[in-house]
Amino acid sequence: MAETKNTSKAQREKQLAEIARLYLRGITQAEIGEQIGVSQRQVSYDLAILRERWKQSSLIDFDAAKAEELAKIDALEAEYWQAWNESKREKKRQAAKKRGEQTETSLTTEERNGDPRYLQGVQWCIEQRCKILEIGIKVKSEQSGEWTLRVKYDGDASNSTESANAGNESSA
Repeated sequence: MAETKNTSKAQREKQLAEIARLYLRGITQAEIGEQIGVSQRQVSYDLAILRERWKQSSLIDFDAAKAEELAKIDALEAEYWQAWNESKREKKRQAAKKRGEQTETSLTTEERNGDPRYLQGVQWCIEQRCKILEIGIKVKSEQSGEWTLRVKYDGDASNSTESANAGNESSA
């Protein structure tokens, strides 16, 4: 560390950036030390600092990216639920028939059970959320060959199945 005692903070950051650049190009610690005028031991120390910074940076960025994707999934799931509720409402139709100079109007009400495609969308959102939060494991059934998403619950030794037939995927 003796090599860096007389350097300013800006010079130190510049040196760390150069060490990072050379390291990421595959240059050895000894060669880096020779190029920038410090010992291999100093380069090793500096790389430990850089690795910790990279780790912290990636955790922050990773968590922010997860939060953003989860927010998108939440909004999409809310849309699916709204569409599902709309698809269950009674549908009223008004028809008009003209007979001569008179117009007959009729109003019919149709009961609807809801469009299951919207529930499939909700299910997809749940599966994606489980993947992002890493709380689900895909397991391939030996009997059927179908993939199943198993959701892990805290304190639950046995995993419960959330969705079956998740598609013909080749990765677990």
